Amino acid sequence: MNRSLIIIIPISIVLAIIQSAFFSRIRILGHIPQLLVLAVISWAIVRDLTEGAVWALIGGLCLDLFSVGPLGANSLALIAVAGLAFGVRQVLPRGQYLVPAMLGMVGAVVYLMIHALLAQLNGFSINWDLFQVTASYMVLHALLMIPIYRLLAWAAGALFPDPIDSVVN
Repeated sequence: MNRSLIIIIPISIVLAIIQSAFFSRIRILGHIPQLLVLAVISWAIVRDLTEGAVWALIGGLCLDLFSVGPLGANSLALIAVAGLAFGVRQVLPRGQYLVPAMLGMVGAVVYLMIHALLAQLNGFSINWDLFQVTASYMVLHALLMIPIYRLLAWAAGALFPDPIDSVVN
């Protein structure tokens, strides 16, 4: 777990800054990419639920620093997404592209819904009529998920290499 923090903390900070500062002004297909959602899903698939939840907590707090929303809403929504990703990982094979892309689509929608609900429960006004999840939103996150998943799978392999079986002579 300590080696995971080497990658989780700096990447969470960078992704939160990119998501909050850059993509709030420049959108892709008219949407703000939820980069931390995709990173949390990837890490929960590659490693386990505990590390996915730690990433969700740290990443959510980083997003909360740049948000006017309720403190902890991002973390709670991200932890729910990490649980979803880990649960799907237990049932379906990891795969190289299909399962991560599917989880990127579904996870981004689940995150958005939970975050909006938590904001409304904390007194923030949410216009649910304007709250539409479109096919382009889902496709965007499916496409972004593949390189993020591959990059974090490589990073996890570098940080946590498979043990070499000892050879008996």
